[in-house]
Amino acid sequence: MRLLPPRDDDYRGSPLAVAFLWLLVAVNLFRGGVHVFASDSGAARIGGLDLSQGGAAIVSLLAAVGVDQLAWAAILAGVLVRWRRWIPLVLAVLLAKQLAAVWLLWSWKPLPVDVPGKFGALAALPLVTGALWLSLRERPARSAPG
Repeated sequence: MRLLPPRDDDYRGSPLAVAFLWLLVAVNLFRGGVHVFASDSGAARIGGLDLSQGGAAIVSLLAAVGVDQLAWAAILAGVLVRWRRWIPLVLAVLLAKQLAAVWLLWSWKPLPVDVPGKFGALAALPLVTGALWLSLRERPARSAPG
């Protein structure tokens, strides 16, 4: 039995959705790298969070978020390189994550300060929605030359 399924590149959606996912790979690599490897996980320097009270917990939690972002970068890269048929499904999962993030950060458990991720989650919502829509629109089949 194999851990990974065989290659499956049967994707007929828009190339713009593919380009958007490559952008998300880069964004997740950057954000995840900062959260995991920066000494303050970006909390103070980027987010403006006060780390004098419970700072170690904040840094640790952001590092855990960073690991998730790095994992998503790897998942997205794998889908783009090897399993393109999965692009719409992955975008649907990302849309669900974005909806949850917006609800958490803006409504249910908002942070006491405005961090970049709060606005990023809101800005990404229509982008992920659009990419999903584009990925579900089938391109016309190319006719053979002749």
